[in-house]
Amino acid sequence: MNVHPVLLGSAAVIGTCLLAPSFLAAPANAAPLAPTVRTVAAAASSVVTGVTQEQHASGAKRWVRLAVSVSARTAVQLRDASGEVVQAESATPRNDAVFRLEPTGADTARYTIVTNGVERTVDVDFHGLGLSAPVDQTDERGLERLRRAIVAGDTDHGIRYHAVPGAEVAASANGRTETAVAGADGIATVLVHFVRGENEVSVRQTLGAASSDVDVDHYLFDGDGDGGGTGGGHPGPGDGDGDGGGTGGGHDGHPDPGEGSGDGHDGHPGPGEGPGDEDGSTVPSDDAFTVDVDRTRPLQPVDGKVTVGGTATRGEVTVSDVRGGPLGTTTVHDGRWSIEVPVTAPGGLRLRFDLRPERGGPISDSVEAIVLVDSAPSTPFTFERAAQYQRHDGLVHFEGTAPEGRVVAFRLREKIGETRASEGRWSVDVPLAAGRHGVRFQFVPDGAGAPEEQTALIEVVD
Repeated sequence: MNVHPVLLGSAAVIGTCLLAPSFLAAPANAAPLAPTVRTVAAAASSVVTGVTQEQHASGAKRWVRLAVSVSARTAVQLRDASGEVVQAESATPRNDAVFRLEPTGADTARYTIVTNGVERTVDVDFHGLGLSAPVDQTDERGLERLRRAIVAGDTDHGIRYHAVPGAEVAASANGRTETAVAGADGIATVLVHFVRGENEVSVRQTLGAASSDVDVDHYLFDGDGDGGGTGGGHPGPGDGDGDGGGTGGGHDGHPDPGEGSGDGHDGHPGPGEGPGDEDGSTVPSDDAFTVDVDRTRPLQPVDGKVTVGGTATRGEVTVSDVRGGPLGTTTVHDGRWSIEVPVTAPGGLRLRFDLRPERGGPISDSVEAIVLVDSAPSTPFTFERAAQYQRHDGLVHFEGTAPEGRVVAFRLREKIGETRASEGRWSVDVPLAAGRHGVRFQFVPDGAGAPEEQTALIEVVD
């Protein structure tokens, strides 16, 4: 077993590996699974043209990759059986919306795909996949608190694991095994016995006949108790290593489960490393710091931006994208803050929010959230009317607005012209004699959508 230490303060999660120690026997589904694929036919009334499922296994992680193909650019929401939006992505005819769904303990789970208000259900197949291993939810600040306590001799601590609601989570460390059941929020708090120095914690979850492989987290708790350690990275759950950066100029290292090494730029000091309190401790956390996220109501872009807000006691909030690129900073006023964030596409926008109690000071709290962004309002199909229309060389000019698509002009039932709408506008010149005419303009959108019509009685003059 290769162990790659990644320091976090003087505390470290050294790595994560798949193991089957004697005190936690490996379940029958421990062998790697070959991906299996299912394709679901598309509904005729939706922009969705296909749905593909693939089962995947990597280390102790299990998931289904759900890919949704579309005929036109759109936002794709995925809702669970309760109707809550669990994920949202943008999609185009060239790029599918891809969702990663971990097993629920049942053979199948029903989800609803929503595009442009059109719903369709899909039964995701988890049969034979087993469960993913539980994931330790301890962040850098929590690890530093653990280190201080363990170095001081307080060695038994409750560790919060993310698991399937109702599953029993078993954790073994230093000769002791404890269990706890995950609540409705998917969190199981298991008492773990640590020692100063290196620790191996083996963990797995079981729900009925389904179980996960045993996953092993490696921790290093060393140094003194005054918080004088250096900053660093924190490996994410699964197969990734954190890529810490010493004095706060490095990387965050929070990969998605089972997806390699984390590489998001962090750039703020690690626990126990200045700037902070005089004794080297970190800035106290603000329990009032929140980000308002409504998972059932996507934000509507205005001029290419959405407004995100939340609460905090004081200070300033900086918003960054997942790669650490700053998107803006705002100040907390009367316990509230808000900021406009640029968006380029509908779907789920993953953002990081950092709170600094003092302007330009160290970060006290960080929150990552997925903000749902709605599709920009579509350009309406309109026909710009006039009291009279002047003929030029026997042709009459008409114009209006429309999204991408074809506009066909008719006089009674006779087709007299056709054009395409581009960048929200259309125009066409058609042959008409002087006098009164009944005209009809039919708009046929690209991709899915019903045709629209505009009719008028017009007067043409020479």
